[in-house]
Amino acid sequence: MNELFLKIINMSISASGLVLVVLILRFVLKKAPKWVNILLWGIVAIRLICPFSFESALSLIPSAETFPEKVISGPSFDVQTGITPVDNRINDYLGDRYFEGVTVPANNGNNIMTILTIVWTIGILLLVAYTVISYWRLRRKVDTAVRYKDNIFQSENVKSPFVLGIIKPRIYLPFNMNGQDLEHVVAHEQAHIHRKDHWWKPFGFLLLTIHWFNPLVWLAYVLLCRDIELACDEKVIKELGNEQRADYTQALVACSVNRRMIAACPLAFGEVGVKDRVKSVMNYKKPAFWGVVLAVIVCVFVAVCFLTNPVTKNNGTDGTVTEWFDYLETPDEMVWDGRLEINLPEFPGVTFRWYPEKMEAVTEEGIVPLFHGMPIWNTYFCDLTGDRIPDLCSTYTFGSGIIDSRIIIYDYANGASYELSDRGYFDFTLRFNEADGYLYVDKTKYNTDELVETGRLVFKNNSIQIEGFSNEAHQVFRAEILEIHDGHYLVKPVEGSWELNSADRIVVPISNAHPSPEPEIGNVIEIEYSGEILESYPAQIADVYGIKLIRKAETWDLIPMVMVNGTLYLDTGHESTIEARCGVMDGEITSQVDGSKQPTVDDQSNFGTGYGYQYGATEGTIELFMNGKWWIFATEEARQAILFPSTENEPSKFYLTIGSEGVKSIKLSMPNSSGGFENADGSLLKKGERIWLENLDGYTDLRGLTITALGENGEIIWTASIPDEEENKGFTHLVNDDWEITNIE
Repeated sequence: MNELFLKIINMSISASGLVLVVLILRFVLKKAPKWVNILLWGIVAIRLICPFSFESALSLIPSAETFPEKVISGPSFDVQTGITPVDNRINDYLGDRYFEGVTVPANNGNNIMTILTIVWTIGILLLVAYTVISYWRLRRKVDTAVRYKDNIFQSENVKSPFVLGIIKPRIYLPFNMNGQDLEHVVAHEQAHIHRKDHWWKPFGFLLLTIHWFNPLVWLAYVLLCRDIELACDEKVIKELGNEQRADYTQALVACSVNRRMIAACPLAFGEVGVKDRVKSVMNYKKPAFWGVVLAVIVCVFVAVCFLTNPVTKNNGTDGTVTEWFDYLETPDEMVWDGRLEINLPEFPGVTFRWYPEKMEAVTEEGIVPLFHGMPIWNTYFCDLTGDRIPDLCSTYTFGSGIIDSRIIIYDYANGASYELSDRGYFDFTLRFNEADGYLYVDKTKYNTDELVETGRLVFKNNSIQIEGFSNEAHQVFRAEILEIHDGHYLVKPVEGSWELNSADRIVVPISNAHPSPEPEIGNVIEIEYSGEILESYPAQIADVYGIKLIRKAETWDLIPMVMVNGTLYLDTGHESTIEARCGVMDGEITSQVDGSKQPTVDDQSNFGTGYGYQYGATEGTIELFMNGKWWIFATEEARQAILFPSTENEPSKFYLTIGSEGVKSIKLSMPNSSGGFENADGSLLKKGERIWLENLDGYTDLRGLTITALGENGEIIWTASIPDEEENKGFTHLVNDDWEITNIE
């Protein structure tokens, strides 16, 4: 729904300029036939309702998408009005002040758009309700109308003549009309029906209902209603003499009414602009033939220029490349103490001046530095940014200690520059390809002649890009996901990544992501991108060619716990010493949640089901019967208060969580001991079930333990080994897709 409203907003903005043009043309073409105005409003209607259009070089619409879709998806915000100075000022201002998750709340654009969409929908519903109620009330008024003849009816409840109905329109007249007025009124209303005005006026109101938030659309609807009446008057009076016209104006005055509210219906004879209509009737002159032709030509021109979208800005050179100088092929020819100058017709009064170490623009106001190099190797002029004004495209070297080759695009018309570099990793050089007339970029390994790839220089998403670079050569880095938003990840590059030197927070669009598994916060992902990081905070990556999950975040399971009668009991790690007990269970664990979650409903655990329990002798405890033993679970308060027997001389206790299906038994082996586990009834172990690993001949940790899961036929399902290393002494936590081992302490 948000996307639909955003589309409506852009359509409304595109049509607003056309409304202003029609307002001007109504004045310029005031001597033209009035039906010309209706044609012009029809063009506005098409612009308001048609969601698509063709591109044309003749289009005078500045932009068909003033607010791009990223307004919703974020994280940044920019407008594309098509007027470059306006765009630059607005976007430069917002660039440092609007960034979701940093300067504004995360998902801010989508939230605001949702609110606006709700308001828009409410407005539509109110207007629809107003229309339905108005129509219903009007129908009730004329329920008692009597037929005069054909589709003409008279009613005592009617104050002014009007047409009502879409499929079978009827003309309604008041009873008290004299014969002369009645003749003119009927002719007028029949002209409405003949011209299908009883369709066009409700259609106009429908567009007003959709675009109710645009004041220019309200103005357009009011003027449409007025122009419909003027055109209908003109159709009726063009065959009348002066005396008959006077009678017609008298009928207009006699039937005039004051209507303070606009509506979709009816088409009332005297409800709109009576004073202007009287003047129009009395001053009517048959339009000249050439005037009509000129008016039609104007309508065609307006349709071509305002119903088509502007040609999408060129995302690469248009084939017109002007070489100024290029010393890359012949570096010996560079004059290190010289200079070059050039003038372009697109920049009157500006001289571009090159020195090996700098580029500057010389004007009447003085010298303006553009960029520096050591040296600047070549410069070409071409319209790379798509504003039909040439940009300076140069290769230069720069740096201290690490001196690398870079490409800079300097948009002199707008005072903006864009750079392509990867210091210490790759060099970039610019060259002109005479075969197709485009500029190309050669990417080589840093400080070598080893060509990595080559491709055409283009400009997309407000950054330099290389068209045709192979996927194998895209830059790749790994990063940890810090936040996940609608449309992008916020990540931190892992230690050792070059990208970490550029920024410790990077916004990565969620595009071209591997379909499964879906990354989560804390996961490490591998990002394949163009190598270009946009300077902001957090930094941004414009083009992402691939995202895949490398490592899931380590999930630390919670301590085993159960929920009984609304109370949460936690595992104490101690076995009950009660020997004499009732053989009847107080309850049974019937459901479970993941080991990393806390139980939330009664008789639920985070480690398995089917275990019976009894309330413990100590307040705040229950005892679960698992694997032939009774284990004490206690509330957090009870765990802190109860003094359990010392375990200093006891071996540490660990539990194994089964993470796969089909396991019948577990085989354990250590350097000096072995053991195993299986259900007494021979049933398969349940996924998520936990098995305590203890009493392995006095071992205090699990170093050197090998665990083998066997299936029904003795086949190996999986094997886990804990290396006999110092780091595995004491507390142990190892995770795999099929198993997990954790010290219960």
